[in-house]
Amino acid sequence: MTKKVYFNKANGYYMEYDDKRDMYIQQHQVKMEKKIGRRLREDERVHHKNEKKSDNRMSNLKLTTAKQHAIAHRERWVGKNNPSYNMSQKHKESLKKAWEKRKMKYGPTGAKNPEKLKVLGRKTGGLRKSYSK
Repeated sequence: MTKKVYFNKANGYYMEYDDKRDMYIQQHQVKMEKKIGRRLREDERVHHKNEKKSDNRMSNLKLTTAKQHAIAHRERWVGKNNPSYNMSQKHKESLKKAWEKRKMKYGPTGAKNPEKLKVLGRKTGGLRKSYSK
């Protein structure tokens, strides 16, 4: 049987079909699960050492905890690399006001249809919110 793999342009990851789960999973997760002989736990992440999402060689992948993974990527957002670094204080305040206004209108999630929100289990990177149909 041939592997079903495609490149997801939206998130930059290769996706591989997993027969057992009957769904597409990020390929680096599938490779790491095969190496360790089990599914990833909820608090585990697969880190790309060179930070290239499409480089799924085992020599470039490292199993980490969610906390370790966040620390590894924190450097990207420090100082001038932070998207809000060059943002004026006035612009930051306007964004904060817009978010507060949205929360007042739609509730703490800021979602237009919070009753349709459901939490999905680990599929492509921990818990995430999705709209049900």
